[in-house]
Amino acid sequence: MTGTTSLTRTERQRLERDVILRAAFGLIGRSRDEAVSVQQILDSAELSTRAFYRHFRSKDELILTMFRTAADRVAAEMSEVIARADGPAAAVEAWIHRQLAVVYDPKRARQTSVLTSAEARAAVGFDQVDQEAATVRRTMLAEVIRRGKREGAFPLAEQPDEDARAVTSVVGGLIQARLVGDTGPGWAEATLHTTRLFLRAFGAANT
Repeated sequence: MTGTTSLTRTERQRLERDVILRAAFGLIGRSRDEAVSVQQILDSAELSTRAFYRHFRSKDELILTMFRTAADRVAAEMSEVIARADGPAAAVEAWIHRQLAVVYDPKRARQTSVLTSAEARAAVGFDQVDQEAATVRRTMLAEVIRRGKREGAFPLAEQPDEDARAVTSVVGGLIQARLVGDTGPGWAEATLHTTRLFLRAFGAANT
């Protein structure tokens, strides 16, 4: 890496790690027939094998780090839009919209394509980190529904945790359909339709 002489050691190492992650995102999942090697990632990043093992013990660990990094970003964005929402109904809509971003927002869609590829899913520990991330997002939604029930906005939402699971399942189906090439409705339309469906089920007024 050039132009890093003025950086601290910690900053250089963070930059080095980020360069490896970007290179991996650019290469993994591109080919259905051949997995990307660590050496190919390092060639793209213009870094040494020693640099790779300063940050990751294996390619599997690299992939899990890629997934966690993306999932943490989605969760942080989701938390922010929920906090800004004007009431529980708007928060449910914000959650759905942000969750659908993983296949509708062009930048997020590219990342999702990589992280749902067969190559990424083959990483040891992938299913566990996938479930952990899904639980974080679903828990956020359950708390929104619980709040709506408590405030009287969702009088029919008797089981917030199971309601959140149902919303997550429907949104997950929309995501999966788009991943396999079924373009379906646009982002705004998918968000609005799904939001109205569940707000009616929760007994929200004016839906």
